[in-house]
Amino acid sequence: MTGLLGTGGAIRGLTLATLHMEKNLFIGLSSAIDLGGDVLRLIIYISQGFMDWTQWYYIPALIVAAWLGAKIGKRLIRKIPQKIFLRIVTLSVLASGLLLLVKSE
Repeated sequence: MTGLLGTGGAIRGLTLATLHMEKNLFIGLSSAIDLGGDVLRLIIYISQGFMDWTQWYYIPALIVAAWLGAKIGKRLIRKIPQKIFLRIVTLSVLASGLLLLVKSE
């Protein structure tokens, strides 16, 4: 879905939210799914010649940004109760869907 429609994150978030997972499991599973998709996408980009070797200097900065984002996110998630977390996820998916509807017109 991500590659075809750009809605993979919303669909995954909604699916995981309906399972009422504990927030740390939710985030871990969602991250693992993302990582799998990103690795597959990277393999395809490299094998098909879409990735230019001059772009590799971005990787260290992206790793640092991902690590910092994970640290900040972990601190924020600790402070949010489970019930509110699920509401945030559901409302985010709803907002994304509404935005897609508005932009498609």
